[in-house]
Amino acid sequence: MQKLLPYFFSFVVVAVLAIFLFYSGFRELFTVAVPEPPVEEQPAPEEPKAFTGRVVMPDSESILVLENSADRDIKKVATYFSGRAAGLHWLARPYFKKHRDAEDVIVGIRMTIDSLGRITCNEIEYTNAEDESLKDTLQRHIEYYWRYRKSEYGTTEIWLPIRFRTVY
Repeated sequence: MQKLLPYFFSFVVVAVLAIFLFYSGFRELFTVAVPEPPVEEQPAPEEPKAFTGRVVMPDSESILVLENSADRDIKKVATYFSGRAAGLHWLARPYFKKHRDAEDVIVGIRMTIDSLGRITCNEIEYTNAEDESLKDTLQRHIEYYWRYRKSEYGTTEIWLPIRFRTVY
C-alpha cells in the first residue's frame, strides 16, 4: 500500500484538476450573455476655476499690447493676471461697501513690465468709478505687490481692461 500512495495522490490531484476544468467549461456554456446598455457620453466636468469674486480679468485677446520688446508670451501674461483677480476682489471691497448702488466699474490700466519683472502703472486710462479711492488703491497695490518673471532684455507695455461686477 505504501508503494501505491504516490500514485493515489497523483490520481487525486489530476481528478481535482479535471473536475475544475470541466466545471469552468460548463460554467461558460451556461452563462447568459447580457448586452451592456449603451453608455451615454457625458460632457467633461468643468475644471474648477480659481476664486475671482467680482473681478473679471481679460483673456489674451482683450489685452492690448502697446510694446513687447521683451518678447513675452501674452497668453502667459493673461494667465498671470487672472491669478491676481482674487486679490483685486478684496481690494475693491471697501469701495463697493461705500457705493452700494454703484454700477459695474471698468478700469483700463496702462502698465509696463520691465526686464526685472517689476510692474509699474503708467496711468489709469479709464475708469467709471465714482471716486478716486479705488483708482489710487489699485495703482498702489499693483506696483507694490505684482511681479512678473524676468526677461533677458526689453519691456512689455500693455493696456489691461479690468471689470469689477456689482453682483457676483
